Amino acid sequence: MKRVIRAFSVTVFVLMLTVVALSCASIPSGTKAGITIAIADTASLKSAFGSTFMQNPFLVPNGLIRGIPDEFVVVRVDLNLGARSLVAIEGGIYSEAGANLAELLDKQSLGEYWFTWDPREEPDSRRRSKLERNALPGAHFQLSPGQHRYYLVFKGPNPIPRPATIRIQVSAEGLELVVFEDALPEKATKK
Repeated sequence: MKRVIRAFSVTVFVLMLTVVALSCASIPSGTKAGITIAIADTASLKSAFGSTFMQNPFLVPNGLIRGIPDEFVVVRVDLNLGARSLVAIEGGIYSEAGANLAELLDKQSLGEYWFTWDPREEPDSRRRSKLERNALPGAHFQLSPGQHRYYLVFKGPNPIPRPATIRIQVSAEGLELVVFEDALPEKATKK
């Protein structure tokens, strides 16, 4: 009788353990938890968000009177998280002497930038919704498990002096700190 009870108890325990393991939120199978960082090129930004600055919050504005007063450098950050995590992102574009040459704009700052550029009561809702969904939420924020993609916008004078280096640090609970450092590419010129 004790054997039957023990066998039954072990079976129930294994079943409960299996149910708990399968019910835990995780990233999709075949995907490794981690962080990747890359400079976003203009062609991919236009493809993903629209070909003009009126639709695309990640393209620098261009006006007839103001011209192009700023330069944007956009960096894509992909996060694959296995559990709810506190994420911290910081970065800058630095000269050889160490001076910060561009400001990292979070979602709120980028929204204010666009409102300053285009203060209409109802700015382009497509641009606003793309900004809300894809721009950096802030320096520190919580994320649920799964895959997330954010775009970091660095705003500097046009042109940002070169040579310069982009440095970004991304940390998430349960993952190693990722440090991205790359030379700022030469500014693309229209042909």
